[in-house]
Amino acid sequence: MYVPLHVHTYYSFLRSSSSVEELIGLAREGGMGALAVTDYDGLYAAVPFYRLAHNHGIKPILGTEISLASGSRVTLLAKNSTGYRNLNQLITLLTSDPQGVELEDLDRHQEGIICLSGCRRGPVTREILARRVQHAERVAGQYRDVFGEDYFLEMQWGPGDRDRWLLSEINALGQRLQISCVAVPNSHYTRPEDEILY
Repeated sequence: MYVPLHVHTYYSFLRSSSSVEELIGLAREGGMGALAVTDYDGLYAAVPFYRLAHNHGIKPILGTEISLASGSRVTLLAKNSTGYRNLNQLITLLTSDPQGVELEDLDRHQEGIICLSGCRRGPVTREILARRVQHAERVAGQYRDVFGEDYFLEMQWGPGDRDRWLLSEINALGQRLQISCVAVPNSHYTRPEDEILY
């Protein structure tokens, strides 16, 4: 079963046009049993999303796409209530230091959290796009050391040869380091005609 794990709502101000209601409606239409919401640097949609998803028989996965001090981003998903508390701790750290959280902060608050490597602005993907594969391996290894089996490489599809090349590189890196890959959208709108709003 496919579960969207990297989805933004309009609580990601000026970066998404999707409402919680639209997302839950589409998840129901698509027969999805679960859905993640990963707004930027916060859990703004958590309460309405959690309630509405439960009311419609969809498992809510609470998360965030969090800014790192390196200028990158990773996607964090709560596995349980401990993970949700740790997400809140990380977001609190971020509000006190808007430059972003450090890998050491993630290490201190990793319990109960699944970490996805991030979109094109993720630390691993940025290294691959810069053709620094050895650096990408080192960075991916650091995150795997922190999150263990709860660290996954994000594979986001898009049109064009560059995306095919990137997906191939991410997959090869995952095989070399024995890190599992997950196919995810980086969803900022619910329907193709809404792209103009994004």
